Amino acid sequence: MRNNSERGSGKSGCLLTLLVVALVIYLCVKIVPVYVAKVNFEDDLTGITSKAGVYSWSERAIIKEVNTAAAAYGFTTSGEDITITRRNRYQETPRIIVLVRYSKTVEFPGYTYVFEFESTTTGLIGRL
Repeated sequence: MRNNSERGSGKSGCLLTLLVVALVIYLCVKIVPVYVAKVNFEDDLTGITSKAGVYSWSERAIIKEVNTAAAAYGFTTSGEDITITRRNRYQETPRIIVLVRYSKTVEFPGYTYVFEFESTTTGLIGRL
């Protein structure tokens, strides 16, 4: 004999939970690699800025290296998205500052999202 207080919602609740978990996993698989690539690109950008300061690279050489590194990680950037500043003021440590704006497009079913980032790195000018 069946008790009237029993509800049949156990299966639908479990199905809903599985759908939510599957959605979260799918979003993580699509989004986490973008942020991992961002961190790796920022590391490369730090190395490029340091080398540019030590070896006195021209702005054209810096832009070329930054664009090469960005393309390796699948980021989109152009010459206008890269700002290079050199500071050689009296009683201040000479520095080179590189600001890069870059983006990456990720497609979801029925939706396309563009992740936009901005990174700034600083390197010393001159040989150590």
